[in-house]
Amino acid sequence: MAVASSGYKAYHSNSPSKNETPSPIRNLPTEIVAEVLTGLDSSSLSSALLAHRLFWETFQGCQRQILREIVTRLIPPQLLPLASVTYEASLIDYSDWNRSRRLLDQLHYLHNNQAPASASSASSPPPWQWPLTRRVTAAMERVHLMVKHFAADFAQRTIPRFSHIFQATRPETCTPSEELRILRAFYRFQLYCNIFGRKALESAREAVCGREYDWESQQLVGQKSDEDVQGELQAFFWVWPPWVNEQLACIFEYLETRLSGFFDEVAAHDVEWGYRRVDWIEPTVAISHRRFLVSTIPFLNCHISISILKAFQADRFTAI
Repeated sequence: MAVASSGYKAYHSNSPSKNETPSPIRNLPTEIVAEVLTGLDSSSLSSALLAHRLFWETFQGCQRQILREIVTRLIPPQLLPLASVTYEASLIDYSDWNRSRRLLDQLHYLHNNQAPASASSASSPPPWQWPLTRRVTAAMERVHLMVKHFAADFAQRTIPRFSHIFQATRPETCTPSEELRILRAFYRFQLYCNIFGRKALESAREAVCGREYDWESQQLVGQKSDEDVQGELQAFFWVWPPWVNEQLACIFEYLETRLSGFFDEVAAHDVEWGYRRVDWIEPTVAISHRRFLVSTIPFLNCHISISILKAFQADRFTAI
């Protein structure tokens, strides 16, 4: 430990020798260095803190301000309450419905008491109630970047269909308000996965391990009664207007379309479903690929990206 500690201090010392000129960066005011750090993303911030002792010292003195500026610069203020509650939902015990319910109540309170978008982010209180660390910042940034990726892909695939179905012309890109609604829908899907999806996946794993599971009566919430199931689902869906839940359904269908193609390739070769009776009409998570849909957006992004990469490599070798 002593060797590691001395190496760490030596790495960060950057002390010039007698024949060396002090680094000009040492002459920068702390405010300027902090402003530079707030313009980085989480991964670049980690690299900067290891690059020079001045960055590390400035970050230690202004950590809360720097991390808050990074988050508020990345995530629009209209999405911050939803993003913060979505992150917190990923940490709680999914079997503790009372805590999940408090999170939903907190989300609706923050949403209803949100300051106008034109208000300064520096003057408004943050929507999160927990310490903002580098780890938390990186996690929120990761989810937001994937949400933006899927939102852009959703818009790219949907706009041509809109023009074809309604025989109407419209801009080829989304308006800011349309983009915000799409981002909100993906965040709500992620929140749904964090609250309900992990229980569904645990039940699926039990079924795969040979333990029977009654999907018709126990899906999503284990041994709870039908009344409890309906109460929890109503608490999640009924507080939103109907068009908001319709947006969530559109996101689900989009993700199912993106993911089911890869499952169809497996089914076409009878790898898994050759001896099973799969009811593709059943609207529950009993269908295998729908179970993956509640695995959260980062999981879906990983598998879709891997599949696209494999297809690209196959096309490249074919061309060669």
